[in-house]
Amino acid sequence: MQQTSLVASVMIVVALYFGSVTTEKVPQIRGRGGESPVRLLPGYSQRAGSAIDSRVGRIWKQNGPVIEYGIGRTAGNDALTYAERFPKMSMLQLAAREPGQVVLTMDLEHDRLFVSIGYTANFVATGVKTRRDLAEVMAMIYTYREN
Repeated sequence: MQQTSLVASVMIVVALYFGSVTTEKVPQIRGRGGESPVRLLPGYSQRAGSAIDSRVGRIWKQNGPVIEYGIGRTAGNDALTYAERFPKMSMLQLAAREPGQVVLTMDLEHDRLFVSIGYTANFVATGVKTRRDLAEVMAMIYTYREN
């Protein structure tokens, strides 16, 4: 019961945050191995990976969350797919079925958070154990903008 209310509270805060913050172009931050697709918070590192048709990589903080990302025209929508595969997961859809819709799926049992922006950007955060971890992950993901 307490876990359900936490999920509901987090989703409401995220919905209000995404709905109220103005959208502006955020400069890309150069990390080890290439540019980060999001603005990194202090203490976080980034390393770009390699893929044929998309931009992939990893963002992490020592003893903190790890965010893996996949960005490209064929990325799909991992958050929606995960929620459909596991219907008991908590899912929030913002701007339903629009090209830039945000879908957030939380897997509290495994400390994972899936965030998909449209069908071109997926972020999967693991090790999200505290509200602060969640706030940091969402703050960074929110700075993502398509080029």
